[in-house]
Formats: sequence, C-alpha cells, structure tokens
Amino acid sequence: MEELIQELEEKLGWGDSRHWSRYDFERLSERIMAETKTALSVSTLMRVFGKVEYRSRPSVTTLNTLAQFLGYTDWRNFSARHDSAELVLPARPRKARLWYLLLLGGALISILLFLSGKETLYRSEDFSFSSRKVLTTGVPNSVVFDYDASRAGAGDSVYISQDWDISRKIPVSRKDKHHSSIYYFPGYFKAKLLVGSQVVKEHSICIMTDGWLGLIENTQKGEPFYLKDIRDPETGVVSVKDSMENGQPLPASLYNVREFKGILSDDFVFETEVKGSSTGICERLNLFLLAEDDILTIPLVKKGCTGDLQIYAFGHTENSRNTDLTGFGVDPRQWNKVRIAINSGKLKILINQKEVYTKDMQVKPATISGVLFRFSGGGAVRNTLFESGRNRVEL
Repeated sequence: MEELIQELEEKLGWGDSRHWSRYDFERLSERIMAETKTALSVSTLMRVFGKVEYRSRPSVTTLNTLAQFLGYTDWRNFSARHDSAELVLPARPRKARLWYLLLLGGALISILLFLSGKETLYRSEDFSFSSRKVLTTGVPNSVVFDYDASRAGAGDSVYISQDWDISRKIPVSRKDKHHSSIYYFPGYFKAKLLVGSQVVKEHSICIMTDGWLGLIENTQKGEPFYLKDIRDPETGVVSVKDSMENGQPLPASLYNVREFKGILSDDFVFETEVKGSSTGICERLNLFLLAEDDILTIPLVKKGCTGDLQIYAFGHTENSRNTDLTGFGVDPRQWNKVRIAINSGKLKILINQKEVYTKDMQVKPATISGVLFRFSGGGAVRNTLFESGRNRVEL
C-alpha cells in the first residue's frame, strides 16, 4: 500500500498526501472517474490514504481502480511489478494446484447459489422513510430520520446513508423508529434507507444557509470553521481570507444555499465575479451550482494549469485530456466575470465576456438550490445573480 500511495503522490504532484485536505481527495475522485470510468468516493480514498481510521483492507475493486489509474492492468499487475509478496500465490505442483482451484471454484459456486437463493428483493412500499431538520436554516444542523424497517428480514442489516455516498452508511436497528445525524456542510443531500445492499427508500434534504456562509476546512477534526461578517456592507464583496495548516493553505468555501423559486436548471442565466488570494502553484477556483438531484461545476485556474481540468454539468462530463478547456485559464488573483446560461437545450459558458465552452444538452428541470465557491486558499465574490424569465435573484 505504501508503494501504491507513493506512486499516486508522484503522478499527481500535489506533495505529501499527509497534508492533503478533503478538497484534494475530491479532485482525486474526479480524476479517477474521468480516467477509469469508475467512481471511488472521497471517503473511500481518505480511508486508503489513512486519513480516516478504518480497520478493513480496501476492496479488490478499489485496488484495481487505483492500479488502473496508475496505468497498470489491475492490482495483481501492480503487485507483480513491485514484487509484493502478500498477493503472490504460493508455488504448488501443477496437479495439486489444479485440484485446489477446482475445489475452490466448486465451493465458491455453491456459496453463490446458496446466497442467491436466500436473497430477498424488498418492495419500497413496505417501508417508510422521512426526515425532520432541527433548524430551518444554518449549520451545523441535526436531522432526525423517521423510518419503519420492521419488514426487513431478521438476518438482513438495515442502514441509513445521509448523503449521496452510500459507503458512509450507518447501521440502525430494524426494530427502532428514529435516528439522528449532524450535517456540518450546507447543500443538497440524498438520504437513503437500505436493507442489505438494496435502497428501499430515498429522499432529498436541503441544508440551507442564512444568506452567505464562509467556512474553512479543518483537516484535523473534519469539522469546519465557520466565518462571520464576511460581506463588506459598502462594496457588497463577500470574502474569506487565507488560513494555513502545516505551512499549507486550507481550502475555503463560500456558500449561499436556499430554494431559488422560479430558477430552474434547464433555463437560467447565472453571473458572478470571482477571484482568489492563494499563492499556490496552480491556484484553483471551483464554482458549483446546486440543484435538487444534480450539480454543475466549472473550474478556473492559472493559464499554465489548464491541462488537468474537468467540467461536470448536470450529468455531462468533459475532461481536458480530450477537450480543449484552455478558456478556463485566467489570472485567479484578478476579478474574473463568469456567465453560465442554459436555454433551449444549449449550455454556454463565458469567462470575461469570451465564450469558452458550449454544449448541446438536455437537462431535467429542477429548482436551483444554491451556489458554492471553493478556493484553494482565500477568495472573494461579488455581483452574483440568477435570472430565469422574469425572475431575478441577487445574492
């Protein structure tokens, strides 16, 4: 595992992974998805790198995906290249090994047949699952989940996942009726009730802010620092300052999450001006538009760093490895005007009055629920607004 992590650090060039933040693991997750077409969650990656305590070994799927990301066929190929003894089969006489494989194969088939015969496919209508926020707006915010999983089998485990990443599921008793969780970050989340690996119920939860919220990630505790008085009453500029940890800038974010009624994801205009204040080699600004069941995200980076970018727009992904995204290269320390428009099945993105990206795309209409700016250090925004038809919302 140490050799795997070392190669990942060398490929990415982000320095010692012991100093990586959650933001870096989000970027890594995006890179892996773009290059391997396999999704590894942020929490899974943080476990692999030892950022989160976890006693089990990574799954074979996780190891194969990471090895493929590094250019190997699979984990076994990586292990063979590094003379890893732990996964090399011991030498056996050919006949003995053949009998061993036949017996092992027969046992596996028997187990699979037994398990498939025992698997139960549950009906969604046999379960109930809802939630109640303790606070209407603001974070941290606790949510009480009310559920009825009494019709789950006695041998089946029941879980609640409070967001999109079902690997972060929490075991609950099928005999209980309530479970509470704390949300430290604003946004739209998809909570799920699972029986075994089957999702039997799900619904959306919107953790809203009271206007603009600034926060800085605390990589030591996993809980953010919340910032107050981030808006200049005279200029209207909303900003967060640089914060450092172990000589490295901490990622900072600006949130404004609420239900923008009348602003739908298939027909809107969004405008803002944004700049950063970090001194990083490839200073990066990320803009997220949040909708109920999807997201649009675009990056802005220094002009020399556009070779590693990805756009995600309501189910459509573009990567700089096969698409020209050089138009997203800017001077991050200057004000940059961004305009995003979706209308009549076409997405257009303009940076500083120049059209840098266009895409024909069909988007399922959903209410826009918020905007998020994420900086590699500090940053600021101003003149932010949404428009859709006669609706205009200034943030």
